[in-house]
Amino acid sequence: MSNVLHDEVVIMDLKNGNYLNLNRIGTAIWDLIKNPIAIHDLIQALLLKYDVEEQACQTHVLEFLNTLILHDLLIIDSKLR
Repeated sequence: MSNVLHDEVVIMDLKNGNYLNLNRIGTAIWDLIKNPIAIHDLIQALLLKYDVEEQACQTHVLEFLNTLILHDLLIIDSKLR
């Protein structure tokens, strides 16, 4: 379950009742992954939108996606990697 508050997304982990508050970039990622997207394409979309080095972007995206996976908020389809 998620909700938008002042351009940021708050996600509730229904399993344990914990909340995740996403900043502006986390919210952008959340919006992009609403539909299936390859991780490479996700990173490329963020590189076009934000002034960030590719390696740093990749590192932060993978860490963020892993956090979502740990909270059972994201399932990775190996065909889209």
